[in-house]
Amino acid sequence: MRRTIEIPEKVILTENHPCVRDRRFRPAACPACGKAFWSGQAIALVPIGPGENPEAQRLCREGLAYNAACIPAHWWCVTGEVEETVLRSPK
Repeated sequence: MRRTIEIPEKVILTENHPCVRDRRFRPAACPACGKAFWSGQAIALVPIGPGENPEAQRLCREGLAYNAACIPAHWWCVTGEVEETVLRSPK
């Protein structure tokens, strides 16, 4: 079965994004580099699979598009594109 993996869309974190403000939902750090997320950084939501959704699981098994469970990672960790935000430290 062939699958297409696409580079995720770039998201710029704001102060109100759950990865920045809500400790209940945010991961402790980027799973690739181990560094924390902060406002102004670019991230990608990396799809990891269909999760517990039975319909998404079915579509995945059939090789069709589905809504995936995702984890956030720094944009530069996903793409290798180093940005200005890498050089800035959190406030």
